[in-house]
Amino acid sequence: MNLIDSVAQCRSPLMVRDRSSGQVTALNNTADCAALVAGCPLRYVLSDDLTLLCADLAYSKGARKIACADLLHVPAQAL
Repeated sequence: MNLIDSVAQCRSPLMVRDRSSGQVTALNNTADCAALVAGCPLRYVLSDDLTLLCADLAYSKGARKIACADLLHVPAQAL
């Protein structure tokens, strides 16, 4: 959950300078998504066991663990 909270709190745009021309450009980055993430009314918190299950599901070709997929939805209003 630390990653999502870090995204929600990011306010600094990513600025890069072209070495040849000196032109400064703002790149699309985390700050562009911060307001959307911060305004999300509901976030999901996954325990370590559920995170491992999600990874297993994502990288497996079988459907043996899909029967317990309803356990993946754990709503949390505030962290």
